[in-house]
Amino acid sequence: MSGTDKELSYAQQLEQQLDALIEWAIANQPHKLSKLSRDDFNEARGLFCTIAKGGGSLLEQEPEPSEGGAQYINDNPAPWP
Repeated sequence: MSGTDKELSYAQQLEQQLDALIEWAIANQPHKLSKLSRDDFNEARGLFCTIAKGGGSLLEQEPEPSEGGAQYINDNPAPWP
């Protein structure tokens, strides 16, 4: 299986899993007064498609400091007291 075939297979499998999760979320929503629809998940579907196509993770899309992004991001947790 070539790299392109693997990528296509990955994207198709991701889409199938996402569809199954969306169907489960709609069917099992506990708040029956506000019904979910497939349209409620369009933004999430777009993000998953971007990732599946090799767009990278959302963390890589942070703006650079010269573009208005943070100059320093503390990713070390505070120690226990």
